[in-house]
Amino acid sequence: MNSDRGKSDSLIIPATAVIHIERSDYVLVSESEELTVTEVTVGEVRGSEIEVLSGLSPGATVVGDGAVLLKPAAVEALAVRRRSHP
Repeated sequence: MNSDRGKSDSLIIPATAVIHIERSDYVLVSESEELTVTEVTVGEVRGSEIEVLSGLSPGATVVGDGAVLLKPAAVEALAVRRRSHP
């Protein structure tokens, strides 16, 4: 699912794309057959969509439905990232 521009400079993505881990929100961005865990700042929920205020580039492809199924892998990827870059 590609991110779309909202009414302001924010982006609109499916609400199902947002994964809540600890006190932060993340999306899984698909790049060159790889998924990258990307921290985002979210705004208003608009039905089945959510506003992304920062952290995501226009046109980025995010995992929508099923993102929650990949949450354990996202948590592990963040843990590895934190150990690599304390």
